[in-house]
Amino acid sequence: MNEPDDGARAGVIAATNPWPGLAAAISAATIVGITYGGVVPLLSLNLEHLGVDPVWNGLMGAMPSAAMICLSAFIPLIVKRLGAARAVYASTALASVILLLFPVVTYVPAWFVLRFIMTLGIGLPWIVSETWINALAPAEKRGTVMGFYGTVLCVGISTGPLMISFLGSQGVLPFAVIAMVLLVAVFPIAIARRSGAPDLGQHPPMRLRQAYSQAPLVMLAALVNGAIWLAVFSLLPIYSLRSGLMQSQATILLTAYVLGNIGFQLPLGRLLDRWSLPLVLAICGVFQFMGAVALPFVVREGTVALLALAIWGGTLGGIYIAGLTLLGRSFTTAQLTGAASAQTLAFETGAILGPHRLGLGCTRGIPTEC
Repeated sequence: MNEPDDGARAGVIAATNPWPGLAAAISAATIVGITYGGVVPLLSLNLEHLGVDPVWNGLMGAMPSAAMICLSAFIPLIVKRLGAARAVYASTALASVILLLFPVVTYVPAWFVLRFIMTLGIGLPWIVSETWINALAPAEKRGTVMGFYGTVLCVGISTGPLMISFLGSQGVLPFAVIAMVLLVAVFPIAIARRSGAPDLGQHPPMRLRQAYSQAPLVMLAALVNGAIWLAVFSLLPIYSLRSGLMQSQATILLTAYVLGNIGFQLPLGRLLDRWSLPLVLAICGVFQFMGAVALPFVVREGTVALLALAIWGGTLGGIYIAGLTLLGRSFTTAQLTGAASAQTLAFETGAILGPHRLGLGCTRGIPTEC
């Protein structure tokens, strides 16, 4: 697919230096990632402490994906109405207030409503930050920029649970700290705005249907990525236990998968600037297939299993950053907010369908789909 003319890209101007704006936008997205990584286990642990049925706890875990599916179509309209920076300021303030309400509200069903609304407060800054990163990234280094972004984002998401392990999960303190961390994301956004990031609100919002028809490969990559990532993250520990491993060994395998996702993204991003993007996607897709086929044969093989899981997780991260890179090559700045929202919708749809489909395989006693 041909790359849009650089003149249509408001954030890429030869006479300006894009790197301060890129650093700020990547920092903002990483801070939001830390928040996301902390909120998920925090809410799960609190529901467990309240004695809530695990089924409802699982539904709470699926709420962000369901909310983004419902809200994605409205994000370009919000950005158009308020402007990108003001939309981020308002959404982070909203999410921070909701975080402080969780330890006060004791009626569990109300938590589902709060979690639904809070998804907008976390998802909107994430989409705006990724849009700005794509708009500011130099065309010849877009893959490398996305690889670096993917690396630090994964580190940020992994930091969230560590923060909860340090703060604990009970009381107001962990919710208050996460709320403050989220508000910190406002400052890099302000810096990015002053460093040449385009005003996304000046463009008419792109329809999601147009985004899907214009770049179907981008949306397919997001769908596959969401399905595999959430399915493996949710079900790999279960599969490992059913394969006869101890819980500690199952945790190590999942850690290897996550570390591979972190470590492979920057090298694969550099490849995206040198090789054909469809070729890199195809290679990552082949490794995803090989990883799924090989898992039953290597899961009990110690070092071999760790290496296989690292490669499997790393090449899945490659699909994610390849999708982001192709997004920047396929749409102009005026279209990026709508296109990023469509990509998020595809990812979250996969995130719901993937674990559900493979979970059915587990319940039917099909270990290779567990």
